[in-house]
Amino acid sequence: MASSPDQCSTKVVWEEASDVPHGYRFHLRSSVTLPVSADVLSVVAEGARFHGSLEVSQTANAGSDAIVEIDLFYHHEEDLDETTVCRLHPADNEWGLGIFTPHWRAPRNDHHLLRFHIHLRLPAVDSGSLLAVKELNTDLSNFSQDLRALADSVYFNRIALKSTNGHIEAGSVAGDGLRFQTTNAAIHGLIKTAYGLELRSTNGRINSQVVLLSNTSDALGGEYQVTAQTSNAHLELEFVDAPVDHVLTASARTSNGRADVALHETYEGSFEVHTSNAGRPIVRSRDVEDPAGRGRKRGVQVQTIRNSAARGKVLVGAGEQG
Repeated sequence: MASSPDQCSTKVVWEEASDVPHGYRFHLRSSVTLPVSADVLSVVAEGARFHGSLEVSQTANAGSDAIVEIDLFYHHEEDLDETTVCRLHPADNEWGLGIFTPHWRAPRNDHHLLRFHIHLRLPAVDSGSLLAVKELNTDLSNFSQDLRALADSVYFNRIALKSTNGHIEAGSVAGDGLRFQTTNAAIHGLIKTAYGLELRSTNGRINSQVVLLSNTSDALGGEYQVTAQTSNAHLELEFVDAPVDHVLTASARTSNGRADVALHETYEGSFEVHTSNAGRPIVRSRDVEDPAGRGRKRGVQVQTIRNSAARGKVLVGAGEQG
């Protein structure tokens, strides 16, 4: 996601805030509105003199615009003078918030870092309806990103959150395609997808509960792609719900850390488990009632390959024993 000040529509207008946290000399506030019907909504930051947090929530008030509230904390006036914060308009029907600071020039220290808190407030819609957001993208180095419990009231056709050195947390989120990427920090939350999910970190734990949403008219079947990858950290991926007869291609991978994957009881098909520097992979199964209500039995076949790998199949049929 390449952005620049040339894509600014209007610069934000700052107001001084009286509550200045300890360790800072100044606190400014501003806000912008973004049309929620845009083809793409974005929040991006370019440069090297900032860190902060992004929060995404939904208000109780219906409307056609999302509100972006910005709080800025800093020490030196010259750092503000060298910073551009604006309403982005990079293309037709694409809107966002942009933060642009210079890259480091010596001598610099932490007192020249700007701290931002950005709160993206999505509007409500009529009772019983989902707010449809076509696409939300973020590219925020050194930011944490928190999505509140949105899955029951907001649906993203596509959402891609990117950070470094900051966690990504989803209270709950739902969409067609979802991609969360960070470094040196965790990714966790309840994620519902109708097609695809990608979770990537390094040196950070991944802990996610995944719901595969039905994407067919009869609520059966559906094809899904799920990828989760990290390093030097624990990976936990649990499929907590999925339609009967679905087709799932899933990959979960870590290094120098444990990986735990729990497939939903509707899963049928093959699996493979590999390790390079740990003990023998463990595969567990339990008896469950036929989720399709057809009275079938489930069987799990497991074959150990050396001490470092296992593969097998989950079979469901009238003649199988669980």
